[in-house]
Amino acid sequence: MREELPNARGLSPRMQQLVSDLMLELRELDKRIAAFDREFAELSRSNEIIRSLLSIPGVGVINATAIGAAIGVGRRSRKGATSLRGSGSSPVK
Repeated sequence: MREELPNARGLSPRMQQLVSDLMLELRELDKRIAAFDREFAELSRSNEIIRSLLSIPGVGVINATAIGAAIGVGRRSRKGATSLRGSGSSPVK
């Protein structure tokens, strides 16, 4: 679909230019997203907590990174359960 839009027939020259500009922006966003994906993948290789989270079925690099960032703060707690309750990941007793 991304390649079809700039070639859409029936659009005025101005609309074609606007669509073309938006397609350039979209390609740049795709590059930025790919760079973030690479950064998250590198972080997952170097962080033990994130590697552990990746072993959970259904948890990918982005979710593992987000959970790891939230749980990482919990290392200050004396008990892991306290950290999980504080993050909303464990039922409160």
